[in-house]
Amino acid sequence: MLFQEFVLHNFGIYKGRHAVDLNPEPGRPIVLFGALNGSGKTTFLDGLQLVLYGKHARCAGRGNMAYPDFLRSTINRFVAPQEGAGLELEFIHYHEKWHTIRVIRTWNGRQETTRERLEVYRNGVLDAVLSERWNEFVEDFIPSQISELFFFDGEKIEALAEEQSAAAIIRTGIHALLGLDVVDRLAADIKIVQRRRRVEELDLEAQAQVRTKLDAMQALSEHADTLTAKIQEQEEKVKGRRRVLQVLEEEYRQQGGELAEQTGAIEAQLKVAQEQKDLHDAYLRDKLAAGHVPLLLVQDLLRSARTQLTAESDAQLASAMLSEISERDTRVLVMLTHSEVSETVRQAVAEQLERDRQARATAAQAPAYLHMRADALQPYTATQFDALHFDLNEALERQQIVTERVNDLERTKAALPNPELLAPLRERLTEQRRQYEQAVGAVGLLKQQYEDCVKAKEQTERERQNLMLELADQDLKDKTKKRVLRHAERVEETLKRYRDAVLQRNVKRLSDLILESFQKITRKQHMFERIEISPETYRLSLFDHGGNQIPSHQLSAGERQLLAVSILWGLSRASGRLLPAIIDTPLGRLDGHHRNKLVKNYFPKASNQVILLSTDQEIDEDLYGKIKRVTTREYLIEYNQQHQSSEIQPGYFTFDEAFS
Repeated sequence: MLFQEFVLHNFGIYKGRHAVDLNPEPGRPIVLFGALNGSGKTTFLDGLQLVLYGKHARCAGRGNMAYPDFLRSTINRFVAPQEGAGLELEFIHYHEKWHTIRVIRTWNGRQETTRERLEVYRNGVLDAVLSERWNEFVEDFIPSQISELFFFDGEKIEALAEEQSAAAIIRTGIHALLGLDVVDRLAADIKIVQRRRRVEELDLEAQAQVRTKLDAMQALSEHADTLTAKIQEQEEKVKGRRRVLQVLEEEYRQQGGELAEQTGAIEAQLKVAQEQKDLHDAYLRDKLAAGHVPLLLVQDLLRSARTQLTAESDAQLASAMLSEISERDTRVLVMLTHSEVSETVRQAVAEQLERDRQARATAAQAPAYLHMRADALQPYTATQFDALHFDLNEALERQQIVTERVNDLERTKAALPNPELLAPLRERLTEQRRQYEQAVGAVGLLKQQYEDCVKAKEQTERERQNLMLELADQDLKDKTKKRVLRHAERVEETLKRYRDAVLQRNVKRLSDLILESFQKITRKQHMFERIEISPETYRLSLFDHGGNQIPSHQLSAGERQLLAVSILWGLSRASGRLLPAIIDTPLGRLDGHHRNKLVKNYFPKASNQVILLSTDQEIDEDLYGKIKRVTTREYLIEYNQQHQSSEIQPGYFTFDEAFS
C-alpha cells in the first residue's frame, strides 16, 4: 500500500485547497515535511487519520468532543461554515491486482448536527458498496487496532516505553497481527453457545435465576462503562483545573505572592540582623572607641612624647651625676699628679674628663615639660598600635557586613507587595487549589468505584458460572445437547492451547525483533542482553548482561523514546504489512548521536514509504544532508498571514535563514 496524493480543503489551519503528492521513488522512501511549531504538522497528521477512520480516528485535537462537534471545529475559521471542509486521500492497494482507491470525506457547518459525506472511488469509478461499508473495508487496508504502529507522534511516543502502555500496544499488535482477535471472538461465540444450550435445558425457575445473574452482570457492565466515561470526563476537568491553577500560580508569583508569603521570615531575619548590628555598634562604641583606639589618631605625637620623655630622663640622670663626677675627676687628677705619669698624659686625661663633664652639663640643660615617669608611655609602642589597627579593621569589616545585611533585608521588606492587594488573588488561588484537589479526589473516588464494580461483576460471573454448573449437572438430559456442550468445551480448550502456543512461539520472535531494532538505533548497542515479553500480561522486561532486570523508569527520556520506537518498529516488521509510516516530531528529546542513528538506520528502513513531519531543530542542516539521499520529496509548511492559511510548498528549510 502506498499513499499517492493527500488533499486538505478548509481543514484546520489550511484555508482553501492544498494537494500534496506523496509518491516515493524506489530506494528513496522518505517524504519530508518541514514546519515550525504551530504551522500545521499535527493538523496534517490528524487529517490523514480522519480521512481513513472517520469517527474512529485518534485525532490529537478531538479530546472528548462528540464527532459532529469535532468536525465542525475543524472547519477553517476564516471561511463561512456553510462552505465546509474536506479531505481526500488516494492510495494504491494490492488485492489480487493493484487498485487505486480515492477516499473523499466532506462536511459543512450549516446544520446544528454536522453530517459528513463519504465517497470512495475504485480505479476512478465511484464504488457505492465500498463507500457504504468503508469502515469495514479500511480494516483490510490499515486495521485501526494497529494504526499506532504506523501513525505516531514522536513527542508522545516516550510514554509507550512505560510498562502498562507498552503492554497495551504489544497486546493489540500481537492480537491483530497473529489473528488472535479472531480466536478470542470465536472463544466468546463458543461461550455464548454453551450458555444458550445450558439455559435452554433449565426449568423456568433455574432460567430465572440465571437471567437474574445475567441482568446483574449487564447492569454492572453498563455501570462500569458509565464510570469509565465519567473518569475520562473528570480527568479532563483535572487537566483544565491544573492549567488554570498553573496560570494563577504564575500570576501570583509575578505579583510577588511567593515573596509575600515569606514576610514573617524576612521580618524575623531583619530583627536578628538589627540586633547583631546593635551589638556590634555597642562593641565599637564601648569597647574600641572608649579604649585605646582613639590614640591611633595621635600616633606621631605619642612617638615624639616618648622621645622627649627619654631625653628628660637622661637630663635628670646627668644632672644628678654631675657633682659626683666632678669630685671623681678631681681625685683622679690628684692621683695622677702624685704618680710617675708624665705631665702630657695627665694633661690629656684632664682634657678628656673636662669634655665629658661639659657633655653631661649640656645634657642636663635639656628642656623638661612632661614631668612624667620614664615608663609612663611604655604601653604605646608600634607593636601595640599594630594590634589596635588589626582589631579596628576587623571590627569595621564586620560592621560593613552586618550593615549591608540589614540594608538588604530592609530593601526586601520595602519591596514586599501589599497583602491587601494580593488578598483577592490569593483567595482565587486557594479556591482553585481546592477545586483542583477536589477534582483529583473525584477521579480517585470514581476509579475506586470502577474497581469495586469490576470486582462485583467478576464475583457475579463466578456465581453465575457456579450456578450454571450446578443447574446444568442436574437438568441436562438430552444426549445431543450434552455432546454439543462437551465438544464446545473441547473446542474452547483447543482454542486456548492454540492461542497459548501461538503466543509462546511469536512473543520470542517479537522480543528478538524489538531488541534488534533497539540495537540498530542506540549508541549503547550492548545495553540489553535480552528482552522478554510475558505471554500472559504482555509486559516487556529488559535484562542486562548480568541477568539483572532493568526497570524502564530507570532509562533516560531519550532511551525510553528509542525503546518505544523499537517496540513499534518490531511490531511493524513482525506484521509483514507494507504500510506507510507517518511520524510527527520524529526526534523529540534525542541527543545528536541517537538522531544520527535514527536517520541512518530507522527512517530509510521503517517502511517503503516514510512521511516525516519535522521542525528545523530536529532534522537540522547536518541531518538534512544525511537524509536527503533517501528522500524523494520535500515540502515546507509555512503560515501565510496575508492568506490567513498555512501553505505547503516544495522544498525544505533554508538554514541560513532559519537560524539567522
